[in-house]
Amino acid sequence: MTSKTRPKICPVCESLRTRTFFTQRGVPTQCGYLAATRERAIDCELGDLVLEYCAECGHVWNSSFDPEKMHFDPEYDFSQYHSPAYRDYVGNSIARLQSRYGLMGGTALDIACGKGDYLRMLVAAGFERAIGFDPTFIEGSLSPGERERITVYRKFYDRSESALRPDLVTCRSALQYIPNPREFLRTVRDTLEKSPSTVLCFEVPNGAEPFLDRVVWYVMYEAGCFFSAASLSRLFRECGFEVLDVLPALGGSHLEIEAKPAQAEPAPHRDEDPAAIAEIGRHVDVFATEFEARKRIWSERFEAWRRAGKRVVLWAAGMRAISLLVNVPVAAAWVEYVVDVNPRRQGRYLPRTGQQVVGPEFLRTLEPDVVIATNPTYAREIAEQVRALGIDCEFDVLR
Repeated sequence: MTSKTRPKICPVCESLRTRTFFTQRGVPTQCGYLAATRERAIDCELGDLVLEYCAECGHVWNSSFDPEKMHFDPEYDFSQYHSPAYRDYVGNSIARLQSRYGLMGGTALDIACGKGDYLRMLVAAGFERAIGFDPTFIEGSLSPGERERITVYRKFYDRSESALRPDLVTCRSALQYIPNPREFLRTVRDTLEKSPSTVLCFEVPNGAEPFLDRVVWYVMYEAGCFFSAASLSRLFRECGFEVLDVLPALGGSHLEIEAKPAQAEPAPHRDEDPAAIAEIGRHVDVFATEFEARKRIWSERFEAWRRAGKRVVLWAAGMRAISLLVNVPVAAAWVEYVVDVNPRRQGRYLPRTGQQVVGPEFLRTLEPDVVIATNPTYAREIAEQVRALGIDCEFDVLR
């Protein structure tokens, strides 16, 4: 599943010290968009994965990523805010920023704000005003009281927004979808030219995790960029920001970077460590082999459950569930339902394989023999919810 190609230019550091290490054809392009019918889900748009590694900065990206295949509208929903564990994490993150940088009151600006959940948490935590930008935002979802402190623009953030002067700029789990992150961050930097004290906090999935920790199921088309701490730091530095800190989040599955507009040429951050970059390189070289091994392991597990006639349900209808079902045919053939706590995803269908998403209460009727938590980050929370439903079953975690 690897191929030799001419070196591609790294979208983070613009180096040509790059190589292709993994190729997969015909995968669903979007995991945040679930179809309203099974027929539409099975007939979803497909794209190719051609993963590249940059030995200069440690960045990994899909060189075949086509933004025209990504459709962001009000039906797109990848919100994790229905998870108590995720809300606790976000609340603690806001409190940390307020404590570190004296951000009580003032204005917060959230890029790619989704359905506005984070904006609500910002004003609840004490910000006087919260501004969001997102074309998927649902008009009318804010209450009259919320509209007094929250404003959302249903569009992408651009250079025209320099008059806003926010105290905090955030962007959560969206930077990995942007094919040209340098251009995007330079746009953000230009809008803050007259706001030198603004603090930025961007969250991204930990792009090194699929390779260092062999989390092969996270590698899907929708995550066009896989940021490590090294490549994330370098990107912000080269786009005119002083990196203040890079923090592991959500059990190491995510990264948060804190930065501010640099007033002089910033020095490399400690996370731009050549040894850490080389370590990622060693792991990407064996990713294709590990990917096939994990597919084989889970194929054998599902085949055993199928032979035993056990009803198997996946819990959490996100990228990892979709990746498992797309890549393990026996799982796609045997699994009929996927649980998700997000009500906006319930009743819809997973791309290409067509499983229906249901709410947790449906398990009382189904009485599954096996429940698999597809995201290890939420495994403990999911196990507690399964017990609370009174479901007596095997419990497994997708790794």
